[in-house]
Amino acid sequence: MVQPSSWVESGIAIETVRGRRLFKFTEELQTKFEQLIQQFKSAQLSDEQAAELKGLQELI
Repeated sequence: MVQPSSWVESGIAIETVRGRRLFKFTEELQTKFEQLIQQFKSAQLSDEQAAELKGLQELI
């Protein structure tokens, strides 16, 4: 399983909007997250993918 902390440097972007710092997924990580959600909805996640999805959800 990919540890959620491994995405902090490469998968999280920080944006300043109206003087506030916002954290969001990079486009690449957002796409990966959406793919995992779709696979979850169609019951096609492997155990490894389910763990990865759970890790991404912890970052939200």
